[in-house]
Amino acid sequence: MKKENTIGQNIRKLRIRHGDTQKILGDALGYGATTIANYESGYRQPDIQTAKAIAARYGVTLDELMSAEL
Repeated sequence: MKKENTIGQNIRKLRIRHGDTQKILGDALGYGATTIANYESGYRQPDIQTAKAIAARYGVTLDELMSAEL
């Protein structure tokens, strides 16, 4: 049973909405595209600092990134 992956889905939606590739977002955060893909798929979860950086990049709150349906 796959657990809910709201944050991963939101990262993907925001990234695409802003025209970023996984590589562009990864480069901005200091990670590789594979790490971003892992966040989006739910294989990994970003740590709090990374989640804050993603939220700031896309102009959403941390709460919205983690729980809202964007």
